[in-house]
Amino acid sequence: AGLAQLFDEGVCLSLAHHNCVMTKHPAFGTATGWHRDIRYWSFTKPDLISVWLALGPESAANGGLQFIPASHGIAIQADQLDELDFLRPEATPNQALFAQGKSPVLEQGDVVFFHSRLFHAAGRNTGHATRTSVVFAYHGTSNTPVAGSKSAAPGDIFLGPAD
Repeated sequence: AGLAQLFDEGVCLSLAHHNCVMTKHPAFGTATGWHRDIRYWSFTKPDLISVWLALGPESAANGGLQFIPASHGIAIQADQLDELDFLRPEATPNQALFAQGKSPVLEQGDVVFFHSRLFHAAGRNTGHATRTSVVFAYHGTSNTPVAGSKSAAPGDIFLGPAD
């Protein structure tokens, strides 16, 4: 499905968030805990989509993405999250969520779309080469940045109406 189909309306590229090259270095890269990207953004609705393009192979071995399927639709209690909105590893309810985690194997050119409320993580890169990807953040035209927030500062690029 295209972004317009997923949003059921026109699409904007957010200039405030992501839209960058993401690297995971083998010698000094660290694991990234389970989090949701919505923690970075201030929009009228928590409905944004991250689009991840693998620029080379990605797997658990080189710090590739991990996802908790359908976690964008579950209720999370405040005590399950730390002060930075990462899932707390020691919280008992989170253990069942972690057990559901999936690590897709991506090849160069593969693309993953995921909701801004979907929990995802990445392990350490235990390989020999740097893992490299690009990621972009999109939202529907009716989902506007909150005025005065970091999300509103640089504006958006309108990509077109829904078909």
